[in-house]
Amino acid sequence: MSSSLQKPLPAWYVAATQARSIAIIGASSNPAKNHYQEQLTIYGFKGAIFPINPKETTIGGLKVYANILDVPEPVDVALIAVPAQAAAQAVRECVQAGVPLVYVFALGFSEIGEEGRQREVGIREALASAQGRTRMLGPNGTGILSVRAQMVATPLAARTARLGELRDNGVAMVSQSGLVSSASFITSQQGFPAIGTSFAIGNELDLGVADVIDALVQDDACTLILCYVEGLRQPERFIAAARRAGEAGKPIVLLKGGTTSAGAEAAATHTASLSGADHVFSGVLAQVGVRRADSVAHLLDVTKVLAVYPRFAGRRFSLLTGSGGLGIMGVDSFVNHGFTLAGWAPALAQRLRKALPTFLTVGNPLDGAGDFAWGRPSLRESILCADQNPDTDFIVLAFGGMLDAEASVAEEVRSISQTISKPLFVVWVGGLGTAIAALDRAGIPAFGDLRCLGDALAASVAPRALSQAAPTTQDNAAADLNIAVPKLLESALASKSTNLDEVASKTLLKLAGIAVIEEAVAADAQEAALEARKIGYPVVMKLRAPGLMHKSELNAVSLNIKGDDQAREQAERLLAIARGQSIAGADVVIQRQVPPGLELLIGMHTDLVFGRVITFGMGGVLTEALADVQCFRPDVSFAEFGRALASLHHQKLLAGYRNLPAASVEVLWPVVQRFAALVRSLPAAVREVDVNPLIVEPGGRSVVAVDALVVLDHSSLHTPE
Repeated sequence: MSSSLQKPLPAWYVAATQARSIAIIGASSNPAKNHYQEQLTIYGFKGAIFPINPKETTIGGLKVYANILDVPEPVDVALIAVPAQAAAQAVRECVQAGVPLVYVFALGFSEIGEEGRQREVGIREALASAQGRTRMLGPNGTGILSVRAQMVATPLAARTARLGELRDNGVAMVSQSGLVSSASFITSQQGFPAIGTSFAIGNELDLGVADVIDALVQDDACTLILCYVEGLRQPERFIAAARRAGEAGKPIVLLKGGTTSAGAEAAATHTASLSGADHVFSGVLAQVGVRRADSVAHLLDVTKVLAVYPRFAGRRFSLLTGSGGLGIMGVDSFVNHGFTLAGWAPALAQRLRKALPTFLTVGNPLDGAGDFAWGRPSLRESILCADQNPDTDFIVLAFGGMLDAEASVAEEVRSISQTISKPLFVVWVGGLGTAIAALDRAGIPAFGDLRCLGDALAASVAPRALSQAAPTTQDNAAADLNIAVPKLLESALASKSTNLDEVASKTLLKLAGIAVIEEAVAADAQEAALEARKIGYPVVMKLRAPGLMHKSELNAVSLNIKGDDQAREQAERLLAIARGQSIAGADVVIQRQVPPGLELLIGMHTDLVFGRVITFGMGGVLTEALADVQCFRPDVSFAEFGRALASLHHQKLLAGYRNLPAASVEVLWPVVQRFAALVRSLPAAVREVDVNPLIVEPGGRSVVAVDALVVLDHSSLHTPE
């Protein structure tokens, strides 16, 4: 992003990252309670510190002021370390003093329920009066860290232990957990890359995740953004901020707490967050290009990859090792994540044969035995060959033990790395850490375990880019959806039906221009046979009745009907089921039987966090068994859908397995595009839409919806009193 086109950095963000003066409201002469002043002093904050406490005169050798309004010069950041019940008054005084950023540490707000929410009212009123001139982080947080300002405005829970000189490698973090924020910062400062800016945002009463990401996107000093969240209060703003980060070339790596139902319940009590279904969360993150981590260690491992290779996209690797065992485990670690072994170009294989001892075999993994373990010349030649190999996207070096060789081999690898262009990763298993530390300092991603590297690469790798542009899609919608859809739903809503029947549901799809199976409706067996003959055998028959959603449970579907007699017989069987179950208003739906094809599904439901989301994936009778779907929002683009399609597990089926047709993105995209337009036009009373199966017909050039169900929610039509 060009600096000339950027908006100015927000005043609160400048205050947080480049603070020149800090006030501590609630400063204490008790060393056990004066964490903030202590940490600021220890880590060398160069600006002015103003302790505020009406009962003290000096604290830690600094003059104490009774009120922030008494401070004789401007204050950039006010750290409010008073009990929850006193926080609102402190914020009011900060607003009067014109402080750009206040941080409220106290617990006891929305995370404890209604009493806590009432305490927030006074804070909101004070901030509103500032009209944006004073912003707030917290409450229920642990502070801010900015290496640029040498500002450690957080308790690191250390009275005697100290970090060394703080470093900033362009990585920033925003976290809903103070401990995750501090732990990540401390760990990163002992390795590479070091987090240089960190915000523990707590309950997000004012500034939230999206605000911080937006500011970090604008800040040229930040190149990589880490997040820990338990839920999203403003999902639309988060999505917009994530997209801006992607456009600016700044990867976001996100760790989420509350991925299970029990975890989500704990998340709600921790920071009063809303947690949605985790598979939806993953799908939406992938849609907007956010990488996902599954632990703090994994988060920092992914950071290590992206800090050096922010656009890492390779999938073919060359693995060079001094141990056959490490080579085998490395292949398992990477191939299980979808990476593939690169083959050697013939000329390069010949070079390797000359470089290696005669008892070693050229392959991938390439086991160089002691030659590699001790960093002999064949290691350099092998790395150079891998760099020049056209099938190799990235190179992995795997070493182990060899304590006496750690420093020398690390230096040899550092030297070679200066001469190659492809991404290089090193794993050193069972060493003293000397090699990993040296490689970290050199900016070469180094790990202590092959699986950790495999997991980090899998989370870091950029989705496969589509090689083609979005196909031109003709709008086949029969009418203006915003007019036609409510009209179709009118009678169902008036009758209080819980769902549209199958025929009406597919009529809705036809309005959006989605091809549906040819079908007819019959009231009796004779009419069913007539309609079947018109459609052409073979046909399928299904029972239809108001409120009947799951026909297969009643054995109310008949397949492969090939003649009039069979048609009458099966229609009568279906109607007899209705009579036996006392199902009123039943009739029979007759459909053209589609030849065997690839069965997919597409649907819509309302997620707790992101609202309406689309689900797309493997369908048919094996839907639950395969459990292979991706979720995305209705504003999905062609490229985003292509990434979702490539993320499905059953790629062999999609590619045309045995006699099944292939499902290409060009053929599927028009259906997804029209379905998304339909979803955007649906009134709130439509709770779910399920199209299953959606069949790719033989030849792979057409897609037809065979069955559909629209579920209604009448409660959305009424406003609570």
